Amino acid sequence: MEEQNENPAAPVVTTASKQGEGYTVSGVKLCVPFAHRAERILLSAQTDQGVVALLLDPKASGVTLNAMKVTTYEPQFELVLDKVAVAAEDVLAGPERGAEVMQWLSERTMAALCAHQVGTTDVAMRMTASYTAERKQFGVPVATFQAVGHRAANCFIDVECLRLNTYQAVSRLSGGLNATNEVQIAKIWAGDVGHRVSYASQHLHGGMGIDRDYPLWRYCTWMRHNEMMLGSSAKTLSDLGKRIAAGEAFCS
Repeated sequence: MEEQNENPAAPVVTTASKQGEGYTVSGVKLCVPFAHRAERILLSAQTDQGVVALLLDPKASGVTLNAMKVTTYEPQFELVLDKVAVAAEDVLAGPERGAEVMQWLSERTMAALCAHQVGTTDVAMRMTASYTAERKQFGVPVATFQAVGHRAANCFIDVECLRLNTYQAVSRLSGGLNATNEVQIAKIWAGDVGHRVSYASQHLHGGMGIDRDYPLWRYCTWMRHNEMMLGSSAKTLSDLGKRIAAGEAFCS
């Protein structure tokens, strides 16, 4: 990702210029996981002819890795590039197909994030159902209170809607069909469901939900990460709206 730009198929900050059969790259990428362990990092860069997809050596001259603190607690880095040379054999796609390749990768990454969100929200929802069935107030389980039961039921419905939309997106991708609309819809659900399930599960757990000795907080941070990675639900909804307005979605 880049600052203020989550779309790898349309890089803004990172640029590349032709150098023989390869390129020299300058710019900044954010939230690059395990960059300090990678042999190559897949990234996109803007050229005067279009977008290129490159495999960059993180140990090459001109590369600076700055550690970042993220909610997932995995090692992620800011990747600062200053005229880094990329050899011809590390050019994955030239300007004629670079944007297409990055879009292909982006949609599958987004679908994977949605699938992970299905898991995190499902576990948080079931953890909440189990807790409220055991936690007693006024001598009875709090799950028997109508307001608690309704909110937990709404979480179940949300998770199942996210599951179905994710399955639809993954099914179309697996079948080699165009799935841009379905992936964006699933990502919107991933963000919104993550919000609602996170808040509801924390609320129904009371103070126990934020205790670091209890695992719910960890699922909530993953829900937030999955929403924001490659675009928030609001940003994705805006992108889908632009496709609909342009006649690129849900039109025969």
